[in-house]
Amino acid sequence: MDGGDEGSSLSATVDLSAAVVELTGKVHQLPCCIKYDGPTSVSHYFKPKLTGRNGGGWAKSGGSILQRKEITWHHCFILGKKSSDKKINTENSNCWETNATFQNVTVWNHDAMPSKDDAFLRAFHWFTVSKTILKKHTRLINYTLQHIKMLKLSFAQESDSDSFFYIMGAGLSQDNAPQPNEEESRNDTSQSRKNDAKPNQTITQVPSPHTRSSKNDAKPNQTITQVPLPHNNEDILKHADSPIDRSSTKKLLEQLYSGVFLNGKRKKYWVEKESNRNCFILFARDLLITWAEDNRFWHWPLLNESSDESLAVAELLNVCWLEVHGRFEIAHLSPGTLYEVVFVVQLKDSAYGWEVPVNLRLTLPDGSRQEQKQNLMAKPRGQWIEIPAGEFKASTDKAGEMEFSLYEYEGGKWKRGLLIKEVSIRPKA
Repeated sequence: MDGGDEGSSLSATVDLSAAVVELTGKVHQLPCCIKYDGPTSVSHYFKPKLTGRNGGGWAKSGGSILQRKEITWHHCFILGKKSSDKKINTENSNCWETNATFQNVTVWNHDAMPSKDDAFLRAFHWFTVSKTILKKHTRLINYTLQHIKMLKLSFAQESDSDSFFYIMGAGLSQDNAPQPNEEESRNDTSQSRKNDAKPNQTITQVPSPHTRSSKNDAKPNQTITQVPLPHNNEDILKHADSPIDRSSTKKLLEQLYSGVFLNGKRKKYWVEKESNRNCFILFARDLLITWAEDNRFWHWPLLNESSDESLAVAELLNVCWLEVHGRFEIAHLSPGTLYEVVFVVQLKDSAYGWEVPVNLRLTLPDGSRQEQKQNLMAKPRGQWIEIPAGEFKASTDKAGEMEFSLYEYEGGKWKRGLLIKEVSIRPKA
């Protein structure tokens, strides 16, 4: 991209794979401090404080407005002051290094443009990145006081082209920034062609006459198949109970194949390896059960999910009014997939009062309903059984929450001995 008549254009590469990246001479004074998962001061220079106003996330510092924006980003970096015995001043303040990488952050931005009268130059402003982040080598435009310069960052994964991301800019020092040589430019171009491939596209690698060969180079006509990331995984994983490793697509997918707990072990999300489709479990604690917190009617024993995980199940002690409801956002499901909603329950050997069939209902966002009855007396006891509530085809046209229910309160019989483990939402075989 051209810098225009008023400035110059500059390109540089920052390797984020290292634990600490040396940025001395490349970053302007007073970078904004960005911390994981929460608002923080831009720097000691601004010290913003929340005003308590709702809707918009504004804060004030010295009468100036600061704006807060929560963003999701695959790989960015936190700048820190490089250790030095010298006192920080306008002459030696251009010494910074990256201390860590981050993904989901909250950043703050001062509303005023830098001024030549500032004690420290503030070369950090909002800018927008949209369609260009389809490229793995993304060029981020950054404004400084006198020049338009470029900072080229290599990201590990692609992002949603319809989203807009905001990040605080970091100006490059023109005198110290490394210039890419001719061979690096050729390699970047070759790498960009690979990264532009669509999901599941087969890429045939043909050796270039300008590329030096080595023992580790791909053989002629070797094919590489890229596995697409599961539908809506970023939005889903915002609620993950444990950190998600996004350092590579392979590591991310390995976690998703194994399953990730969400919302304090109230849900579980995993991906079918063969089909790359999303699957979910809503555990009993995520369901709305009438009188569930009254220990006269319900008990919550722990069930060992694995050798190191235990989950609470709902055990019915004695009720005549059985009512269990759940809700789920259809946008989290893989479009075009036929899903089934299944209650997983168990009748204990001592269970009684189940002569009247239970009712099951599935209500979709468009208001359509599926209803059926199940006779639990005909089911085996002492083992987990599946009771289907209904099925539907996930679609982007059916946005909204679906509702599912298991209930029986018209028979008037007191019931006992039902264990409710979970509701499974999965592709129908």
